[in-house]
Parts: sequence; C-alpha cells; structure tokens
Amino acid sequence: MQAAATGPLGDSSKVQVGDWVLAAGNPFALGNSFTLGIVSAEGRDIGEGPFNHFLQLDAPINPGNSGGPAFNMQGAVIGINSAIVSPSGGSVGIGFAIPSNSAAPIVAQLIAHGAVARGWLGVSVADLSDGGPGAVITGLEAGGPADKAGLNQSDLVVSVNGEAISGADGLTRIIASMPPGRKVVLGVRKNGHIFHLPVTVGRRPAQIGE
Repeated sequence: MQAAATGPLGDSSKVQVGDWVLAAGNPFALGNSFTLGIVSAEGRDIGEGPFNHFLQLDAPINPGNSGGPAFNMQGAVIGINSAIVSPSGGSVGIGFAIPSNSAAPIVAQLIAHGAVARGWLGVSVADLSDGGPGAVITGLEAGGPADKAGLNQSDLVVSVNGEAISGADGLTRIIASMPPGRKVVLGVRKNGHIFHLPVTVGRRPAQIGE
C-alpha cells in the first residue's frame, strides 16, 4: 500500500484564480498520482446543499481522487478534492475542492467530538430579487434564536459581526460555521434603517433549513 500524500494546511482565503495547483489522489485505483492545473474559479455552488463554496480546478480529477489534497506551489493543502462535472465519468477539466479554511474547523470538531455541530438561526432566507447584498428573512422557526432576538419576516440581514453578507447562502455558511452558543451581532435593515441585534446561535437540527 502506498502512503497518501499529505502536507500542512494552507490558507485558502489567499488562493487566487489562475494560481497553479497540484491535485493528488488514487485515480481508478492506479496508486498515488498528481495532476497539474490552475484554480479556475472560487465560491462555486454545485447544488449539493447550502454549504457550497468550492474551489473549481482544471487539474484532472478522476474517480479515486475524492478526498485527496490539492496543493499550492508551496506544498500546502489549500483544498480537498471532492467532485467533478463530467458527461463521461472521467475528467473534462472541471473539478471541485473544498477550501482548506472550510475543512479545518470540521476536522477539528470531528477530532474533538466525533461529530459536527453547525450553528443555526431558525430562519428561512432568500436572495433579494434585484441581486443586491443581504439575505431576506422569509420565515422564522417559532422559539428559534432569530425569533427570540426579535427578527421578523421580511427583515434584511446585511452583516454578521460587521462582516457583510452577500446573499442567502453567505448567511447560511457563516452561521453554520459558528459553534452553538456563540453570541453574534446581526446587522438588520428594517424600514430603511440599520439595527444591530445580538443573537445567540443555536444548534442546527438535522434535515432542516437555515
């Protein structure tokens, strides 16, 4: 058995489109292999759930590469190879990797607790119809964290702890990455005014929307 390729975790927030990347894995059970390419895009949503935020790679990724690391040119792991788009089942140069900054807290939780606890506000959210920034609250879970904090349907969440929210998926990701019990401050637009509301993040129930 060949040893798996490993390396230190890098900072995926510093990855730029056009950066060179090495994808490692075990394609078609042939043994450890490396392929070379570039980062084609960031923040890709491939329809696999609310936590999509993949790096798109054009380095050939084939069945057997899933779970393998994607290295930058300094030898640091900036992604975990996860999926491909292919009409044939083989690589056509469209592969996806989970950014290292998304994977690191999940790995830490699994090591410490054996499970992943995601943060939850107890709201349903949607993008603005005009494509503007922020997430519109379309529904609230009675007794949930947002309901207790005084948020209402049609409120627009524009920031979390001062970090601007690009849309519904952005709000879902940032809250899900927080441990239950953490207190956050939401920037909320109500009737043309911005209010800052403290909210205690809850634990995301299984099989339920944000």
